[in-house]
Amino acid sequence: MSQWWSRRDSGNITYGELWPEDPEFSSMVHPHWHSFRPPDPIHNYLAGAYIGIIGLTGVFENLLVIVLFTLDPVLRTPTNLLILNLAVSDLIFSAVNGFPLKTLAAFNQRWPWGRQGNYIPEGFHTSCTFDYLSTDWGNVLFNAGMYIFGFLMPVLMLVLSYWKIVLKSRRSKLNLFNLSRSEAREDSSGVICVTSRNGLDGALVKAKTT
Repeated sequence: MSQWWSRRDSGNITYGELWPEDPEFSSMVHPHWHSFRPPDPIHNYLAGAYIGIIGLTGVFENLLVIVLFTLDPVLRTPTNLLILNLAVSDLIFSAVNGFPLKTLAAFNQRWPWGRQGNYIPEGFHTSCTFDYLSTDWGNVLFNAGMYIFGFLMPVLMLVLSYWKIVLKSRRSKLNLFNLSRSEAREDSSGVICVTSRNGLDGALVKAKTT
């Protein structure tokens, strides 16, 4: 064991040999990572500190947005409701995923929360993601479902929604343009005339007074 610690301190050890005292975690590590050497621990500590600061800042700022929206009726507009939605989503992400999960994992130098479903450690092994390396049918179907229902369908819905917004905006702009053409206008001679929607000048309704 002392020889193992000496190799670990010198950096001459791979992920496949890194955690002999924790066979449960070692079993979670995909063989793909066994030949890679772990980073210097200082990198994990810096990442943990950075994520902790960002996470706490995100929690405070998003809570502030939610409180202001709740207390001030003037801010309760449809546009600000979208901002509130983003604030709630970001608050949940900051308070759960970024901090404390990722922060504690970085200071622990490995993912300490066990294996859930088809998720495994990756990279520095302080984060957990879906298993995109295994090729068994169950894992392939899981990844396909994640791609279709978690990425492709939401993107298509966003594209369709924004396209409808663009069409609605163009129709509104065209209606305003037609409305402005149908209103009374005064020409350079001071004669007021009415322009119909089809662009043809209508009858004179009033002559310039002297």
